Amino acid sequence: MRTYLGYITIFFSFPVLSIFNFLSYKEWSKAQSPYHVLNERIPIETIELARTSYMTAADGKVISEISNDEKRTYLKLEDIPLFLEDLFIVTEDQNFYEHAGVDITGISRALLVNSQNNNLEQGGSTITQQLARNVYLTHDRTYNRKLSELFYAYQLERKKSKSEIIELYMNAIYFHNGAYGIEAASQFYFSKPTAELSKAELSFLAAIPNNPELYNPFKHFDKTKKRQERILKQMVAEGKLKQNEYEKLV
Repeated sequence: MRTYLGYITIFFSFPVLSIFNFLSYKEWSKAQSPYHVLNERIPIETIELARTSYMTAADGKVISEISNDEKRTYLKLEDIPLFLEDLFIVTEDQNFYEHAGVDITGISRALLVNSQNNNLEQGGSTITQQLARNVYLTHDRTYNRKLSELFYAYQLERKKSKSEIIELYMNAIYFHNGAYGIEAASQFYFSKPTAELSKAELSFLAAIPNNPELYNPFKHFDKTKKRQERILKQMVAEGKLKQNEYEKLV
């Protein structure tokens, strides 16, 4: 209930903020530019995600790996299957390429879906907001963190292209069991690189980050499998997957 109230508060705050922005534009223009203030308070230039380092033998065979609590091998966008990108956009942020970091429509849809299903299946946060949360913030469910998340998401959209954001997102998100990013997850769960994963395997992994604890395959395989099926049904509904292909994948 507190989560719903938080979404509603944020939803109705935007019109108020827009009016405030319009009425106070002249005053702001006399002082520092709001963009200048944002750049000072939230400097976003380069984002370096922690990565796993490897020691190899002369023949290239890995003999040791060095990492902190985050196991991650960074992949460029061109090395990540387009099907995986479609999976995350369809399930997490259908208006990703249209919004500027925050999607009021997505928040409204999440409120509706969650109220109908009586659970928190959809969170309403955009991919950009989720990236901001994973890189800069915590996962605490407080209004202060949610508002900070909005500002960080806005800054990310100002400083990074959509391609850069989705690439960072797929390398930053958590797949449980110490695996961060799609390549670490692919190696951990299937012992092969992302490029070699089938669509069924990609969709199975895509089911985990929504709630890594709940969809931890080692503890809740059936729940992970059911979410995978729901994801693939969404892909069919959005025209990203044919019905006969869906039937083969599940």
